[in-house]
Amino acid sequence: MAEKKVQSGSLLMFAIAIFLFLVCAVLAWSFRVWILIPISGLAVITQVISDLIGGASIGTMLGSALVMAFVPQLGFVLGLFTRYVLFAMRAPLPSGHPQSTIAKLYKQNSDSYSVAKVRRGSDTL
Repeated sequence: MAEKKVQSGSLLMFAIAIFLFLVCAVLAWSFRVWILIPISGLAVITQVISDLIGGASIGTMLGSALVMAFVPQLGFVLGLFTRYVLFAMRAPLPSGHPQSTIAKLYKQNSDSYSVAKVRRGSDTL
């Protein structure tokens, strides 16, 4: 039986990928998409250096660098999707909120100035 050994570098890559995924999901709440450029660049450079130190082949380096460049983008998309879903499920605005107060005043004013009332009002003068 030939056992396939898992290299410690690949386990480290998965741990870093999961960490980057979660960090970028959180960054999606505060930053625009431009934050992905330095984060992805830093992840790729770190992974290439780690593979060079570990003595990995060029194909392995390119594959792991591609994964590390793609993971922050997936995390960012998940963060944006989560933010969208949570805002869509948000409860209606409380009555003390200025926008809801303005909407109520507008509705009251539009009800009190209907076309029939305005016409009757001008006939009585």
